[in-house]
Amino acid sequence: MRNRALILAPALALGLLVVTTAPAGANGLTPSVHAPTTPVPPVAPQVHAPSAPHGAAETIKDPVAYRQGVMKEMGKAMGALGKGFKDDKATAADLLPHAEHLAALSHMPWDQAFPAGTAKGQAAMESKASSKIWTDKKAWQAEIKEFQESTAKLVTVLKSGDKAAAAKQMETIGKISKSSHGNFIQH
Repeated sequence: MRNRALILAPALALGLLVVTTAPAGANGLTPSVHAPTTPVPPVAPQVHAPSAPHGAAETIKDPVAYRQGVMKEMGKAMGALGKGFKDDKATAADLLPHAEHLAALSHMPWDQAFPAGTAKGQAAMESKASSKIWTDKKAWQAEIKEFQESTAKLVTVLKSGDKAAAAKQMETIGKISKSSHGNFIQH
């Protein structure tokens, strides 16, 4: 649940998600995360606020700002991992929280964060998203899946304590990110 909260943090900080309370029977009030308009269908894995009831998916008010916030958080996590791998004193255990954060962020609701009409030149807010995201959706989804699998593997390797193997896995993640940016971002 902690990792799910990390996914929501950028959106909450940017005011893109709203936290409200709703009656939850005899137990009092249960917080839920939503925007008052445009419901978003559940995604796999579902993203919930730490205390939101199961089945309550997040709703994204401004997908461009949301995804930019998540990408910024991914960059911070990757930067922290990069520094940690260069630091001889940093252990695999020191790097693990950053890898877990990155892996959690890799499961943002991609389809809701990149709806049609939010490519560069189409969105109200500045966007660098290439139209290839929608015209070559299978390739885009394959890169997302590869990124998710690679970040999960990084977590697994760090949990084993093998910092050298984790550094190699981080190189793989860097290559995937570079490929994705080259293929799906317009500068």
